[in-house]
Amino acid sequence: MGKFKIVTIIITVLAICSGFIVPTVVAQGKTVQELRAQIAEIEAKLETLRAQLAELQGQALVVDVPAVCKGLSFERDLKIGVTGSDVKCLQSLLNTDPETKLVEKGLGPSGNETRYFGSLTKKAVIRFQEKYASDILAPFGITKGTGFIGKTTRAKLNNLLTEINWQWTNHQKKLYELPSTEINSILKDLQLRFPQKSERLKALAVLRIGTPYQLGCLGEEAGRDRDPIFRLDVTDCTAFVLTNVALLHSQTIDEAREMMKFLNYRPNSEITFENRLHFTTDRNTVSPYFRDITGANLCVCKLKTKEVTLNKIKSDGKRLIDIDWEKEIVLKYIPNEYITKELFQNLPKAIGLAFIKEGDEETGLDVRHEGFLFDGQFLFHATPTEGKVVEVDFFEYYFGKEGNPRFDGVIFFEIK
Repeated sequence: MGKFKIVTIIITVLAICSGFIVPTVVAQGKTVQELRAQIAEIEAKLETLRAQLAELQGQALVVDVPAVCKGLSFERDLKIGVTGSDVKCLQSLLNTDPETKLVEKGLGPSGNETRYFGSLTKKAVIRFQEKYASDILAPFGITKGTGFIGKTTRAKLNNLLTEINWQWTNHQKKLYELPSTEINSILKDLQLRFPQKSERLKALAVLRIGTPYQLGCLGEEAGRDRDPIFRLDVTDCTAFVLTNVALLHSQTIDEAREMMKFLNYRPNSEITFENRLHFTTDRNTVSPYFRDITGANLCVCKLKTKEVTLNKIKSDGKRLIDIDWEKEIVLKYIPNEYITKELFQNLPKAIGLAFIKEGDEETGLDVRHEGFLFDGQFLFHATPTEGKVVEVDFFEYYFGKEGNPRFDGVIFFEIK
């Protein structure tokens, strides 16, 4: 049964139960108690119907990107006479909107788009340009569409494709709730919908929101740590970074699992606990998929420096990680006085970041926490405080309402 029909039925029942429509059934031979019981039953059903109606009304219609547009963007000017797959995508996109449809019948209607930019396409483009005149025509000081697809029209078309792809992403179930077959399908879709790595990484982070937190959830499936080498059912902050980067470069779960060998272990080594890259700063130096960029957007003179012996023998004679390995590094980080919105506005659209706490060097620890930063504002991370993966405003999280920073500084790293 269609959603519209269901809503119609529910509204009709609500109207009857609310007294706007008077039912013709006459209660004959009923006692007062029986009538009261019947009324209570109707009221209970009424509440259920109201809840169902609210749910249906709250469900936004998801318009998906036409299949011919997946993996495409508008990179060239278009006009009458040109041909190509981008023209077919253009026609398909225009046909999703009743105000910009080419025609109702014949060549050009929805499902029968062509690769040729003809007069019907031009007329539809004119309607599109005039519908979004403030974005497309106003920059040139005109109000009438031209039918020529130049810079501003291409930008609007690409923005529309992006908006639809994000709408699709936000309506997907989260990855931790899905079987591997459905995850594989989503991964392949993401490769087409978000060809830019920064956008795809953000989409993956969105699809991980709500994943339950579990510290130390990754292992080698053998030897000292028998936890899975790759998993999506639970995560901690480092596992969240690693598994998302694995997914970024994969179209299947099996490919992502294979990617972990390059992300989480020393190059050209066996997959063992001893060869795992246990420390974030070491990983950012050794792994080909990460690179420290802390000093790229801030004068080196403003960075703070401290010497750290990773995994040093502590005062109790033990190491943080029980392996015969340590490494001396010079850790450069951005102190709190330079963590500003102005600095963050100039950062790449998608980066990794890790949090520094003074004193951790005494135990051989480099960073306290890590996650992803998108658009210089939105922090995605797996946090034990919330017990799951969350999205938060970075500055609200870092400085809090009282302006008291949680940490002493941050480092940035590129995701390759």
